[in-house]
Amino acid sequence: DGVTERGVALPGFLYLHMLFILRGRAETTWAVLRAFGYGKDLRLEKRCLPDLDEYYTDQSFELSDEAVAFVVALFHQRDLDKDGALSPDELAALFERAPSILWATHPRRVQLDANGNLTLPGYLAHWTASCYLAPRDTLECLIYLGYQGGGRESVPSALWVSPRRGVEFKKQKPARSVFNVLVCCGPGVDTGASCAAFLTGTFSPTPKGEGEGGEEQAPEVAVSIASASSSSASHGRGSGERDGKKSGAGMYFLVQGVSCSAARDLLPAAGHVAHKASVGTSRPPYDAILFIYDAHNPTSFASCAEVMSEIAARKLLLPYLLASIHRDSETQAEQIVDGAVVNVTAYCSEHRLLAPTSLSTSGGLASLDGLTHQLSSCCTSPHQASPALAAHLRQTAYLSSAATYGMWAVLLAGAGVFAVLRVRARK
Repeated sequence: DGVTERGVALPGFLYLHMLFILRGRAETTWAVLRAFGYGKDLRLEKRCLPDLDEYYTDQSFELSDEAVAFVVALFHQRDLDKDGALSPDELAALFERAPSILWATHPRRVQLDANGNLTLPGYLAHWTASCYLAPRDTLECLIYLGYQGGGRESVPSALWVSPRRGVEFKKQKPARSVFNVLVCCGPGVDTGASCAAFLTGTFSPTPKGEGEGGEEQAPEVAVSIASASSSSASHGRGSGERDGKKSGAGMYFLVQGVSCSAARDLLPAAGHVAHKASVGTSRPPYDAILFIYDAHNPTSFASCAEVMSEIAARKLLLPYLLASIHRDSETQAEQIVDGAVVNVTAYCSEHRLLAPTSLSTSGGLASLDGLTHQLSSCCTSPHQASPALAAHLRQTAYLSSAATYGMWAVLLAGAGVFAVLRVRARK
């Protein structure tokens, strides 16, 4: 079994190296491992991985269509009982050739079945989040698992890199399909329940107290990941699609829930500009912020308003939405801001904000369908939910038009002067 007509098979290859080790010639085995890029810790060395440091911090990484097809094939291969989900043993078997499960050190909540096993949408969500947050580790893991794009040519075949955020803003239609969303919860709204709602599609409030918003920050880095499409064949990007063209991919939300008091530390500093940096050293910037406040807590909206004021003060081009939680058929429209009673609808109108989405929990659960749709629109058309971004785009368009008209004016003036001089020269 160790030798075939084509040469040495895997059993024979392993048997030969076992003989080398038993006979005290382990240096031969180490020479083979080093030839394939492995170091002393039996991990691929950095020289064997492509350099990802040439990208800007406002660009994001997603799996290409080829990479998605590869990991989906692995899922079906290891789903031995064909129940559409991976048990812990089946998942461990899938990653047996890798040092560890890719997301083992980054726990997050994804879709599971009734038995707590990992479904295909949840499995793809894990891969999507890992690629977005740690593209270098994801690429390394793909090579361990046998992806045929190893080496420096694997970036265009395994990863899709989005255009810079400024380019997408000008087009007003992002090419990316993975969006980093910060859920900012006011007092009376639980952060964990708010993020878990994106998995179940319903909101079940569990406030910790009348003046508390639960945890300062939900324990998961990416608490909940939701896909807008269940088609496994259309979750990625083509390897050559670097011009912003989409391939019918669904949408993913990477949701991180925090209280309003903790949100300020997560916002970019004033004057922050995207720059080239080492990939994976920090969490990518947020694409949108969702403020959820308790309509029955008079000070809940005030905490959200303070964070919105901070966003305006820092001149951040961040779109954001408002959602109110109420436990009966009537929503309390008045809230206290800076010690004064204000009408939330009037406040939103004054600051050019979209009206809050009402989440009624009078029946115990509130549907998130409408809110998810609005959040999708907010991410794909951010200028509609960000007064600062809309003003920035208007100013940019005005300056561009002024520059164009100025150029034509100079050209026409120059042509006129040239014509006058030519007439005088003939006389």
